[in-house]
Amino acid sequence: MEWRPNRWIAATLGLLGQSFGLLYVINLKWAVIYFALGLLVGISEFLLLAKNAAPWLQYFSLNFILMAVCSVHAFRIAVYGPVHQTRPWYSKWYGLTAIVLVPVSVIFFGRSFLYEPFRFPSGSMFPTINIGSHFIAKKWGYGNYGSYGISVLRTPITAEIKRGDIVVFDFPGDPSIRYAKRIIGIPGDVLEFNGRQLKINGELVETSKQSATQEISGEGRWKYEAVQETLSENKYTVAYTKPEEDRKLSITVPSGNYFVLGDNRDHSNDSRYWGFVPAQNLVGKVIYIIQ
Repeated sequence: MEWRPNRWIAATLGLLGQSFGLLYVINLKWAVIYFALGLLVGISEFLLLAKNAAPWLQYFSLNFILMAVCSVHAFRIAVYGPVHQTRPWYSKWYGLTAIVLVPVSVIFFGRSFLYEPFRFPSGSMFPTINIGSHFIAKKWGYGNYGSYGISVLRTPITAEIKRGDIVVFDFPGDPSIRYAKRIIGIPGDVLEFNGRQLKINGELVETSKQSATQEISGEGRWKYEAVQETLSENKYTVAYTKPEEDRKLSITVPSGNYFVLGDNRDHSNDSRYWGFVPAQNLVGKVIYIIQ
């Protein structure tokens, strides 16, 4: 039985799914080309936005042009292309559905169990993570699996959690909100604060100081005192923007909980104000930052 693609279905699929429009009209070569172009454009725009190199991409994506071109292309093939004697599986509804579900499932479970990208909206982790920067968190071993607001599985934590690690966690006050902070105290630790001086289990945290000024997008120039801290194998810089306070505090981290701080010590809503992070709230460890 002869078959010709419906031109309007072809145009709609070409607009919404690019490659799917070309699969529907049985043109595998162009389907692969459009998929590669879409992937290239998507990765390029993500990197440009992460580095604030092309702010206009927040309002207009080059993929819009690709969508329009592909829609017209699929429409023309449906109208002027050949009539087919047989119709391959990938052009039928169940084939197209399977092609959609497979990569979507791979992406979802990859984000849920392995690695998930995040965008940091605040300055609480400055200077380590700038406002608007992106980072990637490793999730396997932290037991809190899910993505896009969907929880898939909860298991005990098997990953090693060290002082100085930056972790993503569900905010204890509202689990629908996710924070990223640095772990300072693990279960059983006794933390002693004397102004900016920090002791863990009676040992003074190693620090070195210097002054710095940093350009922050949308906030002009921000003068701060930079202090390098060393916890476990982690060396990092924290920022102080206010005069040192004569304040003393002693805290014991309870079992199954963690004490976290932001690197921007004078501008961070953290464990000093709302308490500890339960182990079950941990989502993953930050392993790569795109400034």
